[in-house]
Amino acid sequence: MKNILQVFAILLFLFTSLFAQSQWREVKNSNGVKVLTRPAEGSPLDEFKGITIVDAPLEVIVEVIRDVDAQPEWMADCIEAKVVKKFNDNDYMVYSMNRAPWPVSNRDVVVRSKGNADMGKGTVSIIFTAMKDSSVPLRPGVVRMTDLLGQWHLKKIAPSKTEVVFIIRANPAGNIPASIANMTSREIPYRTLQNLKKMVKKEKYINLAREKYHIQ
Repeated sequence: MKNILQVFAILLFLFTSLFAQSQWREVKNSNGVKVLTRPAEGSPLDEFKGITIVDAPLEVIVEVIRDVDAQPEWMADCIEAKVVKKFNDNDYMVYSMNRAPWPVSNRDVVVRSKGNADMGKGTVSIIFTAMKDSSVPLRPGVVRMTDLLGQWHLKKIAPSKTEVVFIIRANPAGNIPASIANMTSREIPYRTLQNLKKMVKKEKYINLAREKYHIQ
């Protein structure tokens, strides 16, 4: 009986620990954008999640996200982005470079981005993961990130209103203290989502959505 109780206690402790790790903690709530953070398993750096409601059809937001070349216009700290290889309409290899504050070197990353959409239900998910090996050569003075996981989750809540969730966990590599990296990273979802709200107003994306999805 004693052994059974000990096993039960251990299992309860493990369950409680895992449950605690999964809890998001709000760190910012401003201008309609909420940012939450939680410890990332196996990493000294946190995982961040941004949530907002965008006053635009889901289809328009999809067209903004699919326009990789335009990411430097709205993705926080992104200074270069391009499609390296297109496997199909929902599967890309993408290269991007991100600005780092002086005196830290800029970071770049190659990700595999895969999308899954159910337009009938009004849901879209895009997951992008860093590739450790790719055909993209290293660039002098730029640190390559090989540990990154990002997610977009879109949910239509009205014809012209969409819930947008952006999740990012990235290890910037190099000798950057975790406290500084976490402090900087928490602003990325906030700024990205604020900029997204501006991008969806561009006629380019509105027209593309109308042509592809026949929305009003």
